[in-house]
Amino acid sequence: MNNENKGIHATGVSPRVWAMLVVVCAINVAAHLMVMPSLPAQIPTHWGANGAVDGWGPS
Repeated sequence: MNNENKGIHATGVSPRVWAMLVVVCAINVAAHLMVMPSLPAQIPTHWGANGAVDGWGPS
């Protein structure tokens, strides 16, 4: 390993960036779990070309 690549993961992303991505993902999952109980029974899942909802699904 040369000095240029010290601290860089095999993917080319530093461990500090990986740690931040994991934190952001964990916050995202927690936020979704907090909001889920307040969702209605059916939510829109598809919109037509005119912008009107034409598909619904369970929450």
